[in-house]
Amino acid sequence: MQQRFTLNAKLLGFALLLVLFTIIVAFVSLVRGQALKTKNDVQLLYVDLLKAHTNARLFLRTRRTQDLREVRESCTRFRKTLLGYPNEWFTTELLLGIQRFSATSEQIGTKIKERGYDENSGTEGAFRRNAHKLQNMVEELGLERLNIIVLETRRREKDYFLRNDTSYATKVRSSILSLLTTLSASGLALSKQQEMQKLAFAYLQDFERTVLLLQELMLLEQSLDKEFEAIEPIIRRIETLKQEESSAQEQQTLVITLLSIIVSIIAAFTLARRIAAPIVALQQASRRLSEGDYSVVVTTTSNDEIADLGRVFNSMTTSVREHMQQLNASYSNLRILSSIGRNLSSSLETERIVDILYHNLIQLIDVDVFAIGIYNEQNSTIEDILTVKDGQRIAPCQISMASKNSLAVWCLVHQNEVYINDYANEYSRYVQEMYVPKDIFAPQEFPQSLLFIPLLVVDKAVGVLTVQCFRRNAISTYQLDIIRTLAAYLAAALNNAHAFATVQEQNSEILRQQELLEEQAATIQIANTELQEQNVQLEALNQEKNEFLGIAAHDLKNPLTSIQLNAALIMQFSEKLSKEETIERAQIISLTAQRMSEIITNLLDINAIESGKLNFRPTSVDIVALTHQIADDYQARAAQKQILLHIEPTNAESAGTYCATADLQAMTQILDNLISNAVKYSPLGKQVWVRVTQGVGVVRIQVQDEGPGISQEEMSKLFGKFVRLSARPTAGEQSNGLGLSIVKRMAEAMNGRVWCESEIGKGAKFIVEIPSASKANA
Repeated sequence: MQQRFTLNAKLLGFALLLVLFTIIVAFVSLVRGQALKTKNDVQLLYVDLLKAHTNARLFLRTRRTQDLREVRESCTRFRKTLLGYPNEWFTTELLLGIQRFSATSEQIGTKIKERGYDENSGTEGAFRRNAHKLQNMVEELGLERLNIIVLETRRREKDYFLRNDTSYATKVRSSILSLLTTLSASGLALSKQQEMQKLAFAYLQDFERTVLLLQELMLLEQSLDKEFEAIEPIIRRIETLKQEESSAQEQQTLVITLLSIIVSIIAAFTLARRIAAPIVALQQASRRLSEGDYSVVVTTTSNDEIADLGRVFNSMTTSVREHMQQLNASYSNLRILSSIGRNLSSSLETERIVDILYHNLIQLIDVDVFAIGIYNEQNSTIEDILTVKDGQRIAPCQISMASKNSLAVWCLVHQNEVYINDYANEYSRYVQEMYVPKDIFAPQEFPQSLLFIPLLVVDKAVGVLTVQCFRRNAISTYQLDIIRTLAAYLAAALNNAHAFATVQEQNSEILRQQELLEEQAATIQIANTELQEQNVQLEALNQEKNEFLGIAAHDLKNPLTSIQLNAALIMQFSEKLSKEETIERAQIISLTAQRMSEIITNLLDINAIESGKLNFRPTSVDIVALTHQIADDYQARAAQKQILLHIEPTNAESAGTYCATADLQAMTQILDNLISNAVKYSPLGKQVWVRVTQGVGVVRIQVQDEGPGISQEEMSKLFGKFVRLSARPTAGEQSNGLGLSIVKRMAEAMNGRVWCESEIGKGAKFIVEIPSASKANA
């Protein structure tokens, strides 16, 4: 008889091998770990010492108690680490060194506490409070000379703390003595002098104490550095010795570990092959099974759990073959369901649909009760359109939606299935008390297996399908899937039938109204066209309104802020400001208000032009005279930027020759905008030309500058509203992007036109043509 070595026994042997290897490695690691621990502890000693020294020096600078606590914690850890090595040669020496270091740190803490942890505590806080009181008294009494001495004293005091230079402390003492001398000669009341002398002496006394404390802290810091320098070489020496010991142990550990690994690998490989051979055979059989070979059989030579697994695999293969046969049968039923679905979909009569469903269902499933209910939303009831019991069709009934214990109502309300295979134990999951239709079931008679499925059309329940049997567990999950599919077909077919009936009812009404609709179509089309045009206009107006408000708010915000700021300065410092400074602030307010007025005027002008509310009064306007008049207003501004402003021809040369038919105010605004822009966008030291010439029936005005010019890309939006191009005014002037838009609209309103000729870097030339007055007279 073959001896049975179970898989557990084999794995146990493999595990014992691993345990043996682990014990060897653990022992080696223990030896190595002890050496590493000593080495790490030495490193920790140095880290704690360095951290304590750093935090102590940091405490001297910041005076934070947290730094002192960290010094104490580092010293405590240093001592605890040393206590782990009571017999080492270095323990006593290091303990004495850290004790001296800790004592020096505590002395520093005491001195810092006396000085104060911040500027408002200790001796430093005391002399600062006395200084503030003294300074406040001097300011209240209006003693300018004493105030200067106090301020000088405070400045020297701050210099001392910033530079730690004792010469500044001497200057503080001299300043206090000078203050006392000046105070005696100030002529103040004796009580005030005594009070101020008391504060000055208290200030000097606390300041001297603080200076002394700082000198003592400097000595303690030097002592702290010496203690650190005494301990550090010892730790470095210990670290070197422990490093040498660790290197020797590391070599021994490496040899033992390598030998253990080699032996363990050979033994593990041999044992793993014996364990894995039957598993590989089982894996190959599983692959053949996944490829569809259901006749595969696993043969194993071992007598362990793997062999048992092989026998289970063979049993599973047999079970899979049987399930495949069942799947084939299910596939056949699926074809039948598909045929039922096509038949249901092809029918548009409700009576025929339910007959087709029932006669096909009883061929697939043995049922005792079958019913279909449709939800009547108007009456709030479920009305049966087919009820069959034991193969006999019975009179339909109605169920009110108020019947909360009806499973059909529950199914319809929750739009979810009711699936019960043991009525007595399962109905309470859905209702509290079972509703039993007395006109269908006799007393003490009720199905034990019930299925209610909602008929859903676009997530809306339109009815309920129920299948019931008098036996328990009569409806399997497989049958449940079949009925679900049929319910989906039924819902779609009933919806189609209802839609078809509705369409037939509506056809006559549609035909009757068709002629009326055709008559109204033309009228509606016209109205729609007009409405679309109005909507486009309204959208454009709304967009312009939003732009108008946005630009107004943006452009008026800065001037308003400037006015408020200057007005506040005048009100707050009216007594300190000279007359010239007050006039200068008032002029700024006036100029800013003028700028706001120009912005508002431009906004209102563009709005008036587009709304047709701006009335033009055309007269004969001498363009040359008007140009000279406007240019004179800009000569001073041009001179500030060293710009030469040329007007051609002169008034004497033209003598009323260049007259145009135009509105005087509009023409003035056109020329003002063009000349203003030429000066505004011209760099320093350039030239601007304004030329008036006579064209064919028109008077032409050309305004040319030597500014940055305008690109072809920006030329297309040059005359748009609220447009700001890449070019910017050269002396900080403001622009709201409306000037050229106003020019264009006013010129066109006077039957004229305006355009621009420009190249980048070669300036810009704006040309305006207005009908000539001589043409109008002709």
